[in-house]
Amino acid sequence: MISLNGRSVPGFALTDAAPAAGLNQYSRIDAVLTLMRTDAVDAKTVAEYQSVGQYGADTLGPMIDAIGPPGVTQPFTHEAWDINAKLAASTDLVQAKTLVDLMLTDYQKAIAASRNQTKRIETAGWPTFWIPVGVLVLIGGVWYVASR
Repeated sequence: MISLNGRSVPGFALTDAAPAAGLNQYSRIDAVLTLMRTDAVDAKTVAEYQSVGQYGADTLGPMIDAIGPPGVTQPFTHEAWDINAKLAASTDLVQAKTLVDLMLTDYQKAIAASRNQTKRIETAGWPTFWIPVGVLVLIGGVWYVASR
């Protein structure tokens, strides 16, 4: 709640800004993935790599699964979760870096799989049916067979 001169101002509060209509739903996820990559590049200790991995497990993985579909994204985000468990137990700097890189790759694969599934669902236009002799196409309300 916002306050003015020590008194709360009803009807106003601070929160995440709602995305503008028509904005790509993946924009925020792409931004979080980019920030994680930047943090991973800047990491110098095992603890810093573990922090990056934990942020991914707590934040990015659930964000990816939320836009889903979970059946497509969860195999990758679950693998990243498992890798994060190994990362939490790691004491070797090279191993920690490798594990974070694997997590980032899994998150990237999950995002790509989600985008591909969304493209399949959002396919629009006139229906086209493949038949053995060619293609059945609707033009001006009349179906035509286009031979190869």
